[in-house]
Amino acid sequence: MKRLLCLLLAVAMTLALCACGDDGGRRNSHIDRDDTQRGNQIGDLAYGTSLTEISEDGIALTTFNPTELGKITVLNFWAYWCPPCVGELPHFEKAAEEYADEVAIVAVHCDELSKAQEFIGQNHPDSPIRFAMDDEDDPYGYYELLGGTGSIPYTVVLDADGVICKTFVGAITYDKLVDAIEDCRERQEDSDTKATQITIATTTNQPDSIRGNEVGSLCYGADLAVIDENGKTGETINPAQLGKCTLIYFWGTWCAPTVTTLSSVSRIAEENQNEIAVVAVHCLTGSSAPSFIADNYPNSSITFAIDNGERENEYYTLLNGAGNTPYILLLDENGIIVKIWPHSVTYENLLFAVESCLQTADGM
Repeated sequence: MKRLLCLLLAVAMTLALCACGDDGGRRNSHIDRDDTQRGNQIGDLAYGTSLTEISEDGIALTTFNPTELGKITVLNFWAYWCPPCVGELPHFEKAAEEYADEVAIVAVHCDELSKAQEFIGQNHPDSPIRFAMDDEDDPYGYYELLGGTGSIPYTVVLDADGVICKTFVGAITYDKLVDAIEDCRERQEDSDTKATQITIATTTNQPDSIRGNEVGSLCYGADLAVIDENGKTGETINPAQLGKCTLIYFWGTWCAPTVTTLSSVSRIAEENQNEIAVVAVHCLTGSSAPSFIADNYPNSSITFAIDNGERENEYYTLLNGAGNTPYILLLDENGIIVKIWPHSVTYENLLFAVESCLQTADGM
């Protein structure tokens, strides 16, 4: 009985402190979902839309796209009836005052406009927060498109280019908000520095000092041992130096999710074999990999490999693997990391990212 009471209390506290539910399931017609260059995951160029500013005096005439403000932008989805939402608004207000012209704080209300106007007028008049609303007929449309899954508050931090740096489900503290803004700013500065350094058409023989393991970095390289159904072939491959869009897939025969996702990775490799490279790196001991390849992927378009490092999983660790597989990185033709998945991913999501990478390469 005590355990049941504790469980119920924990659930109640989580609901009260972290998030408020919505009825979801709605779609906003004024948002372009066919923009293949955009998405809602960390590292994606965020989907944009046209938001309308609101105040205690009524709907403002100004509309704006939060992804095109040219500065770090914090998007906070909230509602006047949601206690966690209301409780964290002072944090956003303080951050807006602290960063002034450097950061835009946009609070998107997800429900009835008139109540929001009344609330803003009574509690946040002359606020530095930019209060806004989505389509009146579909107030959750943009929230859902940016990855909202049924609870508010929901916060998305964008860099100055509109790329998603961080997301938060539930209420956050002022310190966490500042940490996210500072991290976003540091990443942008690092990315700008690396973009200046990387003026080459190939990554061959470039020094490790300009390489890294985060989105926007020139990817660390390594000479991996190529394997097939017979074991090591005697060849090596460096995934960061292949001169084309490359998927690096860390997996293991002993891990069911990696085996399942491998079928999607294989399909991507088969369908795009002349345009991309797919390198599947087996983690831990590779002794079970040859027989698995023979039984399931003979003559595959995937290049299977194992780490040649002195330490187990050395390349996986170097690329910021944190103990979970599958772990997937997508590199552009210059070896720059454009996407990371620290988990299983669907064929559709892989295809979307690969096609975006190829389109970007074709446009350069």
